[in-house]
Amino acid sequence: KGREKARLYESREPRQSTDPLHRNLLRRERYVDHYYFYLVDRYWGAMSLKFCSHIPFNVTVFLNGNRWLAEEARRRGLRVGTKENSIVRCRDPEILQEVSDSLVWQRIRSVCDTWTYRLLPAFTEDERRGSGFHYRWFFSQVEMSHNLVFKKSERLTEILEEHVDRNRRSLHPVSLKTVFRNRPGGSYKSEMEVSVRHSFGALTVLKARYGKSLLRQYNNHGTTFRTEGVTNDTRELGVGKSIENLEELRRSLLALIARFQAAQTPAVATVMNRGELAALAEPGRVNDIPTAGIKLENERILAVIAALPRLANVPEGFRARELCPIVEEILGRPYTRAQATYDLRKLRGKDLVQRRPCRNAYYSTPEGFRIAAVLAKLKEELLEPILTTARKAGKAPSSDGRPPGCYYRSLAEQLRLLCEYIGLEAAA
Repeated sequence: KGREKARLYESREPRQSTDPLHRNLLRRERYVDHYYFYLVDRYWGAMSLKFCSHIPFNVTVFLNGNRWLAEEARRRGLRVGTKENSIVRCRDPEILQEVSDSLVWQRIRSVCDTWTYRLLPAFTEDERRGSGFHYRWFFSQVEMSHNLVFKKSERLTEILEEHVDRNRRSLHPVSLKTVFRNRPGGSYKSEMEVSVRHSFGALTVLKARYGKSLLRQYNNHGTTFRTEGVTNDTRELGVGKSIENLEELRRSLLALIARFQAAQTPAVATVMNRGELAALAEPGRVNDIPTAGIKLENERILAVIAALPRLANVPEGFRARELCPIVEEILGRPYTRAQATYDLRKLRGKDLVQRRPCRNAYYSTPEGFRIAAVLAKLKEELLEPILTTARKAGKAPSSDGRPPGCYYRSLAEQLRLLCEYIGLEAAA
């Protein structure tokens, strides 16, 4: 037993009515006693219930779908290996997925009703039948995950750290709008954030939050790369809170996870066509008016391109004033709106940025997002490390002023392996 805050009803005598049978019912928040039960269900495994001791006697049931899935799979003769609340081994994953899809809302209602009416001390069975009293069940918090299982925890930790480092720069709170709400317009919540948390035990968590929903990626028990979608209010996903909407909620959460992973793809794997970067230096055109080309040695225009991934998914578009602080952060010096307008026009000339009709707002094209990822990888993960290594080596060149051909062949092979590792490849 413990005391927690709950929303409940208070019965008070009326101040104006003289009818002795008349009472005022008021909705209040109070700290009241709650009763907790921890048990092991035959089908759901470990679970718990929490009862509120005051009207309307709310009940919260905590269920673990992964444990139900493991038990159900074993009952159907499917061999699975588990670790904590994860399934890490299975010879027939397709059949396991069919078992998972067989979970319907009636099963959830059945286990909730069974234990609630058995343990709840407020009404007897006869009283419930005579009054028609029964509980309706709603989702309070739902989690759904996509898991990649690794054989070696060291490899998982290495990949996760690299994944988080690449995506924390391209994911921006503003860009999360189309991830959580897959529609072009409408109102959006202001409670958005992207954070990275490191803790003991080699655990790194990349978290993106929007209102009462969040997405996170982390190392689960040293064996699983987990992408998890969580909602504390299903209405934010356009789904009602009743458990009868389980199937629709399942599809919404899976789509949410898929959109999050799709938004991360350009930062992980990028294709580069031959002659593409050289073509950026050629003049462009905006409404048949020539514009200057993009020179890769120009630090300012590279900073503007590097800022595009942070604003790529803004559905209503971004303005020059929203671009300025991001570019200032990258450059480390002031960046004015006039400079932003000039640079954006150059990007429009190369079709990296487009302007929304009848609005003084811009949006990044898929080509702009891809070029930004290419340049970021070339600069930060290829050129800078190579130049740093070369400066430290300090070896003298050969007598004719050129290094032997074997150096170039060796460098070409190492560059191929490096590009393969960082996810940068030439288009077919």
